[in-house]
Amino acid sequence: MPAFSQFQYQVKSTIGGATLQQMGLVTVSAGKTAFITGMFVVFVPIFEYFIPGFGHQLTPSSWAMALVSMVGLYLLTGCAEEEVLYL
Repeated sequence: MPAFSQFQYQVKSTIGGATLQQMGLVTVSAGKTAFITGMFVVFVPIFEYFIPGFGHQLTPSSWAMALVSMVGLYLLTGCAEEEVLYL
């Protein structure tokens, strides 16, 4: 298996991620897709915390901000509206 340069890896990851997201739009609403995409802002620092070599520290305020951003994204993307039962 040939070794990929960092640039090739980034291009293939971007194309692959975009393709999977567009395929997901067929079965999932745009609001839920936007929520998942926006959650990468929260997930990346958390992943860096657990992956050896990065050494990032997550303070209690970082966890609080992650929780607030998750709730905000949930409300902004309209996912809450889809779950409401209209009687």
